[in-house]
Amino acid sequence: MRDLWIKTNPPKHGAGQWLASIVVSFCFCSAGMGFAWTSPAFSKIKEGEVDFKLDHYEMSMIAVLGCAGRILSPLPISYAMDIIGRKGCFIAVRVLQTAHWLIIYCFHNFWALCLARLATGLYAGATIFVIPIYIGEATHKSIRGQVQSFLSVQFILGAVIESAIGAFLSYDNLAIASAGFDFFSFLFMFMIPESPYFQIMKEDMQGAKLSLQWLRGEQDIQEELGLIEKNMKIQLARSSKYVDLFKVKSIRKALTCVLILMLLQRLCGVSCLIPYGSFVFPDTWYLSSNKGSIVLNCTYLIMCASSGFFIDSLGRKMLLFFSTAGACFFLTCCAIWFFLRDKMYMDVEGTEWLVIIFLIAQAAFYSTGYFYIPLLIMAEMFPMNMKAKANALCSTIGVTVGCVVIVIFLPLTNNYGLYTNFIIYSLAAFFGAIYSTTIVETKRKSLEQIQAILEGQRDSSSLASSQDE
Repeated sequence: MRDLWIKTNPPKHGAGQWLASIVVSFCFCSAGMGFAWTSPAFSKIKEGEVDFKLDHYEMSMIAVLGCAGRILSPLPISYAMDIIGRKGCFIAVRVLQTAHWLIIYCFHNFWALCLARLATGLYAGATIFVIPIYIGEATHKSIRGQVQSFLSVQFILGAVIESAIGAFLSYDNLAIASAGFDFFSFLFMFMIPESPYFQIMKEDMQGAKLSLQWLRGEQDIQEELGLIEKNMKIQLARSSKYVDLFKVKSIRKALTCVLILMLLQRLCGVSCLIPYGSFVFPDTWYLSSNKGSIVLNCTYLIMCASSGFFIDSLGRKMLLFFSTAGACFFLTCCAIWFFLRDKMYMDVEGTEWLVIIFLIAQAAFYSTGYFYIPLLIMAEMFPMNMKAKANALCSTIGVTVGCVVIVIFLPLTNNYGLYTNFIIYSLAAFFGAIYSTTIVETKRKSLEQIQAILEGQRDSSSLASSQDE
């Protein structure tokens, strides 16, 4: 049935890879909705609109469990995606997100919300792990960067949708509307093909041919298919133990790059500014803190969408530097404003518009590159034999740091002032700007060419039969 659908319904002019990307990006949109749910929900709970209450400690616990679940996903998913496939994984985990919304709707208590947030964390971790790999394997090198940036746009779109409808719907209706989106988008998952790389790995050459033809459209795919098959055989013949992440020079170089980028990305503060947006924005007569959170998410959305058009022309390095340098400046400005308010107890009434501009500006710069490029580079850097293990390790460490940043947000804010968080964020952006100038540029290079560069080969069109050690 799968092969019949793919064979009889091939999109024209290479539209298949865009269609597949849009369909799987719905998973990112759903993850963004789940991630941003805390902002409107906590606001309603604080204002007494629901029949239960939460203190700051409980809110912090619920927020961090959404991240903690992401720590547990990558390792089992790294094995599952090599057994049931990339497509099979992101279809299977959709049940977790649906369960998340149903628990929120049916059970109004702290422990139920903890369970729900753990479920959405597991879903988000699996989604953010598998889908960039699928996109990297399904799209052509000429558009891979644009498509990967589109995933982050969808994540932020989900956050914007959740924040926007959360401002008008009741607590329960918000959960129902979010669950409805999940169900609707789930139906499209069965239309797209499996990754041709996975099918070649399983020695299903006919399936790989059908999938690649569906993704590329009318163009001749024999040369590309042959190159993929040739290099897959070389990569899969190599050792694929966890120790190889540190033993093999080329993989160690890729691992170091991805880990540093992901750690600095989490430390730049987006993990907190989306779920805690209503805590950060000052209340004014012209912009409430809740609506300020919506403005912040809209800024992420617009800038992610805009920068995606330039990532395959300007390159990863330039956008990363521009993004982190700009974010560093405005995060420092935010830290100074909050320091004057919280530590020096200066009267800042009437200057709230200034910090609002700083917050929006840092979001604009951050989302032009650092919001999504580390995830893109993670999907590009590792060879097929080590991709699952390397991505699992990087995702787990990155999410763990993100959890720590979320856990310490409220304690730092309550005990020392909001400015302490922004000092951490600005320092991370500063080091991110410096490090971005040292990474390998991957724009418009095939996955095979990237591996050749990491291995130090002059001929980047193929891979060597042995690894540098």
